Amino acid sequence: MDLTSLRYFVALARNLHFTKTAQELYISQQNLSQHINKLETHYRTPLFYRKPKLQLTPAGKALYDSCIKILTEEDNISRQMNDIIQNNVGSLSIGASQYRGQYWLPLILPDYLKRWPNINVQVTMERSEKMEQLLVSGDLDFFVGIKHGDDSLLRFIPLMNDKVYMISAY
Repeated sequence: MDLTSLRYFVALARNLHFTKTAQELYISQQNLSQHINKLETHYRTPLFYRKPKLQLTPAGKALYDSCIKILTEEDNISRQMNDIIQNNVGSLSIGASQYRGQYWLPLILPDYLKRWPNINVQVTMERSEKMEQLLVSGDLDFFVGIKHGDDSLLRFIPLMNDKVYMISAY
């Protein structure tokens, strides 16, 4: 059983016509029949009555209902994966000193959250020494504050002339 066969089955169950379904799917009628036969072999039961006209069997109706759920869930998974790949969902852990957290972040975060509404942002406000420890341990993505040490595991990016840096782990 594979998703392609399930999709073909759902299309045939909706149309109840091999030729029309094959044309709709841009495949040969023979290819469609092979997918349906594969499913019937897999489940060891006919999924369609073929005469006098194409109709779903009770097993076909049950499979159709299940396929709708499976394919809907697969679409949801695909959407979630695309969102993750495109950085539309996820989390961001920001650290800031008390001053920067109270005065800078309120100026910056609203625009960020408008642009990336599905990103879960967590803010931690601590002393710079503590923030550097959290960065090195992987508990923060970055922090905005004053450069405390000269840790070779951290990268310091100047943001202003008053020695304020954005600091991230390598």
